[in-house]
Amino acid sequence: MLSAKIQVALETAYTKSNLETGLYKLVKAFYAANSNTHFDGIDYVRITEIFNTKKAKNRAELALVCFSVFSNEIVYKAFLASLPASLVKAIEKLLWNDGMDDKQLTAFLKHPITESTGSTGYYSYSSKELLPAFYFFTVKELYNFHNNDRPSFFLFLHPEVKKVLVNYYPKPRHYYLVPIEKPLETVYRFNAEPLILDELPRLISYYLQGNIKYTANGRPMESTLGKLQKSCAIAEFYPSDIDGLNKIRSCLLAGVLYGFSQKNLDLDSVDIIKTLFNKQYFKSYSSKYILNHLKGWGFVSDEYEMQELTEQTLYEVFKEMTVGSWISDTNLIELTECRSLPVKPISETGAGNRLYIDIVSERGYSDKAYIGSDTYPDFILNPYIQGTVFLYASLGLLEIAYTGVDASVLGGTYFSPYDGLMYFRLTKLGAYIFGKTPTYEAEGGRPKNEILLSEDSMMIIANGNMDVIEVMLNNYSEKVGSNRFRITSKLFLKDCKNKKDIENKIALLKKTVNTTFPAYWNQFFDDLIANATAVKANKLVQVFTLPATSKELHRLVAQDSVLKQVVQKAEGFNLLVTNENAAKFKNRMKELGYLVE
Repeated sequence: MLSAKIQVALETAYTKSNLETGLYKLVKAFYAANSNTHFDGIDYVRITEIFNTKKAKNRAELALVCFSVFSNEIVYKAFLASLPASLVKAIEKLLWNDGMDDKQLTAFLKHPITESTGSTGYYSYSSKELLPAFYFFTVKELYNFHNNDRPSFFLFLHPEVKKVLVNYYPKPRHYYLVPIEKPLETVYRFNAEPLILDELPRLISYYLQGNIKYTANGRPMESTLGKLQKSCAIAEFYPSDIDGLNKIRSCLLAGVLYGFSQKNLDLDSVDIIKTLFNKQYFKSYSSKYILNHLKGWGFVSDEYEMQELTEQTLYEVFKEMTVGSWISDTNLIELTECRSLPVKPISETGAGNRLYIDIVSERGYSDKAYIGSDTYPDFILNPYIQGTVFLYASLGLLEIAYTGVDASVLGGTYFSPYDGLMYFRLTKLGAYIFGKTPTYEAEGGRPKNEILLSEDSMMIIANGNMDVIEVMLNNYSEKVGSNRFRITSKLFLKDCKNKKDIENKIALLKKTVNTTFPAYWNQFFDDLIANATAVKANKLVQVFTLPATSKELHRLVAQDSVLKQVVQKAEGFNLLVTNENAAKFKNRMKELGYLVE
């Protein structure tokens, strides 16, 4: 018998109406057909009372009856045997994925699961109803502005139901990441692990200088990627002469950098990668730049249409890998479906209403093809999963093997730039970033960066990767030698507006250099903080300037008895007047024939 806790949890999976329409009728028919069979763990007395009562049944009573067939494997298997073959097939399918709409499930079953109810409304939209037996599943009605077949139904097994039912089925092989012993030959292989520690400082410096342009919602602009790739010498996945594929890595790296700031810098490029995950990637909607080839992102609502936690979910899957073992992209996609992982980056309704590709109609006109639920896997879900592999490969965490892609017609010859992905495997750097190994040493040694502070001046001597160090110190100092930097008051205060800004910048510099300040440095910064409040703007007075050539006005101001009382001080051609006397000053000047604006 199910515990009370599980019983309550299962109730959340269905509405009262859905229970009455679907599962209750199926369960009642099952017990009627097995009236001479006694199954252990079933409260027959209470169930019989509910069957026989003439009063309307509440949801708790319906749930007690319906979920009794989930009590143990024996009764569930017997119940399953009583169901229509198409429903059993649908249960076995939806148990290992996150759901399908009625069109997808109908195609899979080769059996209709809806029936037409005619046309309704001013625009004569066709209407349909779901067959009652298929309310075994949790059902959502979907409305798509670009779909005349309203509504469509999305069917899935609620997570609470799955928690029970998966115990009664053997897990399929693709429930796990399965290493490939002999991967097929591929055209391309790419491993950025030997490159990324040198590329990243150049890329971050280029980004912090404001050279990468983004859309309002944080997607890298296509026009900025070519110069980025050349200026930062970014190695790409595909040759430079293949349009549509020659800037993939530049786009992914630019995308993951969006929102990165000076305070996130670190002496070690490996630690910067960790920061990119913790402070950028996990808090972003990475699909916006991974699926940059789709249009309509500017109209997507983050709050209502984007799905959270997809990045963390995939990250946790990659943590299951072992270094060096090849995994197929098909395995990864099937795993996410099999486990019903929440990896859809945008709701299917949101995609159907917002995202599209440009197409040419049969008559030769330009048109938009929106991403419906039937094309969602091909255009969004699978490319997002594959694109995430490419993103991780861009950072050197995965090595990938892939083929060429015919990128001539989106939606015709290809669905995304990531179509060619076949295999991927974890690198040593990836194992470290995923927390599978405690330390990381790059091939040929991991460069050590060192910053030394002078004891008697504001000079810095640096050793190591100067690309990294220059990016880190650029906001505080000027370079005066091959490995020497100097801090001056002017340079340090260039972007400070108040005392708090100075204190924050000093704290950030301490974090950046990661060493104790000498006494000379502490005194220098103490003086900057003290001097921040030494000179203050006086907002209690106003300054009025007389024209230098008006001798008559000079004499008048100097001799007028009223002006002598309201003008606090005269210096050169400037008059100081307190705010409280400003109105008197202007009125007296009017009386003397001068309008003061």
